[in-house]
Amino acid sequence: MELTIKGKTISIWSKKRILYTICFFLFCLIDQRTKTGSGKDGAIEVFRNLTGVVMALIIFSHYKWEEIVARKLPYLLWTVIGVAVGTAYVILGQPLQYFANGRFVAALDVLLFGYILIHTFISAVIDKKRPQIDKKLMSLWTVMMLLMIFSRSDYIWPFCYFVMFGCFYLTDFTKEEREDLFQGGLNGIILSLFAFQGYCCIFRPYDLVRYTGIYNNSNINALYYIVVLAAIFTKILYLTGKQAHKCWRILYWLGAGVVYTFLFMTIGRTAWLVSLLLGLIFLAFYCGRHHLKKFITSGLTLLLCFLLMFPVTFGLTRYLPPVFHHPVWFWGEWSEQRVHSWDPWNSEKYVDIDEVIKNAVGRTAEITGKLMGESIRITRSSTGRFERRTGFKDRSRILFGASGEKDNLYSLSVRIKPVGTYPG
Repeated sequence: MELTIKGKTISIWSKKRILYTICFFLFCLIDQRTKTGSGKDGAIEVFRNLTGVVMALIIFSHYKWEEIVARKLPYLLWTVIGVAVGTAYVILGQPLQYFANGRFVAALDVLLFGYILIHTFISAVIDKKRPQIDKKLMSLWTVMMLLMIFSRSDYIWPFCYFVMFGCFYLTDFTKEEREDLFQGGLNGIILSLFAFQGYCCIFRPYDLVRYTGIYNNSNINALYYIVVLAAIFTKILYLTGKQAHKCWRILYWLGAGVVYTFLFMTIGRTAWLVSLLLGLIFLAFYCGRHHLKKFITSGLTLLLCFLLMFPVTFGLTRYLPPVFHHPVWFWGEWSEQRVHSWDPWNSEKYVDIDEVIKNAVGRTAEITGKLMGESIRITRSSTGRFERRTGFKDRSRILFGASGEKDNLYSLSVRIKPVGTYPG
């Protein structure tokens, strides 16, 4: 798409790339809302079912209106049937799905994918328009999906995903559309990081050592950061291959440092390991074969980006929310021990950088101690109460150290305060 201003033409993103960017941003938003909803208002069901609507928009972007009009009879027939059945489901379907807003979006999913199934059948079977697909991989995917559908589980989502992604794979996107879809996916994921962390810097005070970000669980938050990190690494590889401007590449390298900082703040050992492996895979693709020196220098560059962005990222996460003083909690998060609007910016409820580092070292020491054959002593509270600031799932781990050692090399003491039981 080109934009002309005062006789000068500027090439900008195509309309479809913009659409795909918005769609993938919505996928990230859907994931966040389904993970943090209360389950009392139908919001989880609405956002979960919106996955089908967003996927339908991506598939519809390939269709041409002339093709639909040329065979309009099946579409008109389905419109009558789909609207009638969907309306009845919204009105009478409470036993199947409690919330009316969730039923409405589910009915909309069925209506839209009815159109898509009709178009896919006409295109692939009648008109013989099929994309080039690896038949072995497609067969493997089909077998795996069918095994999930006919397993002991009574979940309906495997069937929905089979229809949704089956139609997607059978859509013969053009080369330009595939490129827009690829770039739009990366852009949408990266855009979500800016939007989500911008929200966190205003409404989400850093008051749990294991940083939860836009989610209410540090492990889920870490998983999101890994997805963003993969998108940034892919973007770097793409820009390097296209020999894009150096400023853009530097920006994404620093962005990788920002994401690594957030991953460090989650203090998730599994996420650390996965991000390390992801970084090694990225460096292998970036440097190619037989370039050990470049591999090492690129790895050091990535480490340098992390070290440069750590104080900046931590500072924004820790000190910006107190400026606005309007904390927002998700389901199960509220506690008197959390930061409230009346707490001063230097309240002890906020997490300091030394707490993050000490907890990170302590959790790492558990693994290294076990690897070295040492016995790890974990002191747990007998009352079943938890220490607010650790953010651990069991909320009770208060001391790390090697048992029987007075002068152990690693130990972590965490302040214990009288708090209530964890609501989640």
